[in-house]
Amino acid sequence: MNGAHRYFLHPTIADYACLQLEHSGHFDEAHTRLITYFTAFVEKHSADYEIFERESSNILAALEAAFTLDGITELPRLACAFTPFLLSRGLFALAEQHLLRAYEAATFAHDITGHMHVLATLENVRQKRGRCSERLLEGLPPDGASPETSARRTINTGSREALRSHRDL
Repeated sequence: MNGAHRYFLHPTIADYACLQLEHSGHFDEAHTRLITYFTAFVEKHSADYEIFERESSNILAALEAAFTLDGITELPRLACAFTPFLLSRGLFALAEQHLLRAYEAATFAHDITGHMHVLATLENVRQKRGRCSERLLEGLPPDGASPETSARRTINTGSREALRSHRDL
């Protein structure tokens, strides 16, 4: 058991389960349920970054699955709802990557509402990235916190490492 009463699958077991799911013919169905669940989850808990921290690998898996599967309309909603968390962790490139994928999905699905929401969120990311760069050039932490707070948060959460080590489905 790891963390606050959470169990984790060994990667070998997870890979085996994915292979079994593929062979059973229910792979897309399972991923569609994953996407639907985490889209609602992220929208419901939009301000609870502690929960997002614990579930970030699952949310990233849902984002990846939504991009991989054809016809998934939740990608714009999920990407836009998860972006503030990614920005709070300084993961601008990851947020932008998922938003660009969501933009493609919204365009393909002729989802005008999703398209506009993604464009607005993407513009917000680019503005914050610009402000962050300006602060770094001034020798200040990117989020306006004290250097000690920023360093402590990066060390304590380890989110960059956790998100970078996320493996594709």
